[in-house]
Amino acid sequence: WVFGARSALAFLVVSCFWLATAWPAAAGALLLTCVVCSLFASRENGAQIGMSFMRGIFLAIPTAFFVGQILLPQWSSFALLCLGMGVPLFLGALGMAKPQIGATATSFCLHFIILISPLNAMKFDVAHFFNSAQAMVIGVGAAVLAFRLLILRNPAWHGRRLLVATLHDLVRLTRRNLRGAESWFGGRMADRLLQLARHYPELPEPARSRWDDGLLGLDIGDELLHLRLSLAVAQAPVSAPQRRYLDQLEKILEQGPASNRADALEHPSEEFLKNLYALPPSDAVKLAQGAVLQLQNSWRAWCHQQEESHGLA
Repeated sequence: WVFGARSALAFLVVSCFWLATAWPAAAGALLLTCVVCSLFASRENGAQIGMSFMRGIFLAIPTAFFVGQILLPQWSSFALLCLGMGVPLFLGALGMAKPQIGATATSFCLHFIILISPLNAMKFDVAHFFNSAQAMVIGVGAAVLAFRLLILRNPAWHGRRLLVATLHDLVRLTRRNLRGAESWFGGRMADRLLQLARHYPELPEPARSRWDDGLLGLDIGDELLHLRLSLAVAQAPVSAPQRRYLDQLEKILEQGPASNRADALEHPSEEFLKNLYALPPSDAVKLAQGAVLQLQNSWRAWCHQQEESHGLA
């Protein structure tokens, strides 16, 4: 909905400006606003790209004025037209090859051509030129303003949302069918870690623990799957104790990690390990025992990590 709100805000602002002023060039501003919003409203760095487009327009206006309103009225051949437009466009093309200034150079080339508008029967009108230039600035400016006002995702808020989603998936993992569960959980966690990595540089130092939250959540999910798979392979007669343990684990995960819940998994783990130690020894049973211990350790580490990130240690 944020994507649509960005575009709607920019569209309404320019439309109201057009209706209020009855300015003929406002139609061009509205068109450019719609183009910029359709391209960049869904981008997290839409405001930065919009500002790059604005810089390109500011470079194109004086260049196009010099070429289109001063040089071309004095020239009358196709070769001179190519010379007048070719040199700025060649420099713009060189800039487009550099990623750092690619957006600015692209905007410069596009708006340079639009402002000159080469035709067989050229019409040189300074008033029309400046009307078009103002419309470009207003159109892109309205889009950038909408991008600035409606932030797509605050990195800290986004990190909290990802933590809640991770806990929700861990809860579902206690009951989900094992067939396809590993790929389901792994794919979702990989996507979240990629998002956390993208936001990591933007986060303040205390909030960067969200990356550790993602890694610890992934570790707990892997160990939970490992435990359930080991018990399924062992075919051990512990279905009732296993269900009790998973139910208690589910309740703990629903509450989430906190510094005062570091030992919440200790008693359920001890009770379940007693049942596992009573079984005939086998590789699958030993793996299940190790998974229970690792789940307990990972949960304790996750809770201690919350304590450190909130400055309570």
